[in-house]
Amino acid sequence: MSQIETFESDDFILGPDKPISVVGTLKAGTSVARLTPVMTDATGLLLPWDGSPGKAVGLAAFAVTASSNTEFSHYVKGSFRSSSIPWPQVAGTTPHDMTDLEKQTAFAGTAISVG
Repeated sequence: MSQIETFESDDFILGPDKPISVVGTLKAGTSVARLTPVMTDATGLLLPWDGSPGKAVGLAAFAVTASSNTEFSHYVKGSFRSSSIPWPQVAGTTPHDMTDLEKQTAFAGTAISVG
C-alpha cells in the first residue's frame, strides 16, 4: 500500500536571521495562538498583546491555554512574516484591523522585526 505525503510550507521566518526563543510564564486564564504577539503585565507575566505601540515583547512559539500560570516558549528575536501573525483588532472608539505601521511599531525596542 502506498502512502501520499504532502508538504505544507511553514514559511513564517523572514530573512536569514534565526529566531531565538526563551521561556516565560503565560498568565492564568489566558490563551494564545501560535505566533500571537505577547506583552508583559505589571507582575512580569505574559499575556496576549493589547495593540499598544511598542508593548509587544515576543511571539508565542506555539499555541497554549493557561488555566494556571504556565511556562511556555516565545520568540524574542528574529524576522517574521507579518501575514503569519494573528494580529489583534485595535480597540478604541473605532475598532479596526491593524495598519502596516501599527504592525511595524508593535515590537519597537525589541529584536523582533516584521515584514
